[in-house]
Amino acid sequence: MGAGDLKKIEKCDGWPAAELWGTLLYQGIYYVTPYERYIRKDQKILNQKREEEKNKRKQEIHLDNLNGLSFAREPKYFRQRRICLWQKHCLEKVSLRCSEKIERDNTMKKHVLFILSLCLFALLVAPVLTVAQEDVPGSKDHPLLTRMPNFYISDYDYKEFDQADFKDNKGGNIKVEGHIYDIFYEIKEGEEAPGKLQVIRNYENAIKEIGGSTVYETKGEEAWLKVEKAGGITWIYVDARTTGEYELLIVEKKAMEQEVVADAKSLAQDINATGHASVYGIHFDFNKATLKPESEPALKEIAKLLKQNPNLNLYVVGHTDNVGEIDYNMELSRARADAVKKALVTSYGVAQNRLNSYGVGPLAPVATNETEEGRALNRRVELVKE
Repeated sequence: MGAGDLKKIEKCDGWPAAELWGTLLYQGIYYVTPYERYIRKDQKILNQKREEEKNKRKQEIHLDNLNGLSFAREPKYFRQRRICLWQKHCLEKVSLRCSEKIERDNTMKKHVLFILSLCLFALLVAPVLTVAQEDVPGSKDHPLLTRMPNFYISDYDYKEFDQADFKDNKGGNIKVEGHIYDIFYEIKEGEEAPGKLQVIRNYENAIKEIGGSTVYETKGEEAWLKVEKAGGITWIYVDARTTGEYELLIVEKKAMEQEVVADAKSLAQDINATGHASVYGIHFDFNKATLKPESEPALKEIAKLLKQNPNLNLYVVGHTDNVGEIDYNMELSRARADAVKKALVTSYGVAQNRLNSYGVGPLAPVATNETEEGRALNRRVELVKE
């Protein structure tokens, strides 16, 4: 079909001629009547106007959104809804600001109260801290020992009579009884604390100066000391395991007192009955074989016994407890027996051939060595009939 044929079709007021219909259908050409062309044109114009109005409305809505307050051109329903949403937003914003202000005020109040509490606490605690640097009421140093420099007594306990654990020279546990002083010392604030070993050595040296000795020590942090003085025995435990503080546990016990010093008559009765007699009135310096002056009454009674019984010859046997090495105790007991024999010969006129001295150390105890009372009974001089 050529261009002339198309013009003919466009000018045709009715349907195309029959002879053209098959050609049109065959070539896929859709024939539009003049009326349909008019309707389609009018519809196109209407669609364009609607699209223009729609675009214009979008621009107006966009302007309203930018202004935030101009809802007059919106439909009534949308305008009311937007106003409600805007009011709700404003209320939420105001409520949020109020909440933030209240929270800031509460936080400020909390800070003020906290600062005031700290000030009050400082005012109340400051006097207590000052007092804490002084000795606790009723406390005092033990007469035998003084404290380390710049220390104060933080705790103190005294018992008229009680029992405490102690160590022997092998580290074994023993029980000691007597007056107990339990004293805790702490370094004063701002002062430099001495070392643990320094505390231990300080008290070991102090005890040695008054005739005492160290019984047992562990790693320079704990020490068990002992001193015999003025007829009494004092046990000292030093605990320096914590830097800046230490403890003194002191057990003060009088040496076992013999209510009745054995006289010549009772000594003779014991020897005749059992072949031996124990003499407890003979005393020596600590860890030595030197006789103390208070041994004189017992020595006089032994001399009297020998004078009243001229045919009696005696072994003078020294005994010790089990504190210390056995070899050392054997030598010590022998030396003490020799000292008794020498005193009887030189001071009381006893013939030397009537006495023989020996030492058996801790080999013949008469009581347990677990208590001070038992060890006191084991430290003795015996007279044994030859």
